Amino acid sequence: MLAGLPVLIVAWALASPATLLSKVMTQDLLFNLSGAWHVYSGHVAPVDFHDASGRLSFLLTALGFHLLGPVPFAFLVNVAIMGQHCSRQPSWPRCGACLCCRSR
Repeated sequence: MLAGLPVLIVAWALASPATLLSKVMTQDLLFNLSGAWHVYSGHVAPVDFHDASGRLSFLLTALGFHLLGPVPFAFLVNVAIMGQHCSRQPSWPRCGACLCCRSR
């Protein structure tokens, strides 16, 4: 029951006219917040829930939950960390786990 809480919060945030978080790729935001809620609640991917995209994105958004609380804006912590990581110098070592490192 608690696993559906972030989905309900985001659905409410998207439905309220004063607060529109995204007009495109809403399903990706909901999927990320749902997976991060599982991690935040102590579940282990893929043992306790299915994840087709890997754990890194969920872990970073769960970190946002710890820093900002369980709010949809915790996703921005994920965006900030990955944006900083992917904008680094080309001569720096690659992590091999993210798409920006695999494509170089």
